[in-house]
Amino acid sequence: MYTAKEFYKPMYEPDKEDEVGSDYRVTLHWEPNLRLNSNGKPKVSFYTADPEAQYHVELEGLTLDGYPITAESYLEVGN
Repeated sequence: MYTAKEFYKPMYEPDKEDEVGSDYRVTLHWEPNLRLNSNGKPKVSFYTADPEAQYHVELEGLTLDGYPITAESYLEVGN
C-alpha cells in the first residue's frame, strides 16, 4: 500500500511575474482522475513552460465500461 503523490503544479501570481524563475518543465500536466461534466466536456487548466513551442497533448483513459480511449492534439504557444 502506498500514498499517491500529487503531480507538481506551479502556482503563479500575475502581479509577481518578476519573482518567478524560468520554467523549462518537459511534462507540463498529468491528471489521473479527469472527470467530464454533464455535457461530456472536461475542464483542464495548466501553465505552459517558458519557451514558445508547439506542445503535443496526449489523452488516455477508460470509459465507464472499461474500454480504453485515446486522443491527441497540438497546442501552439507563442507571443
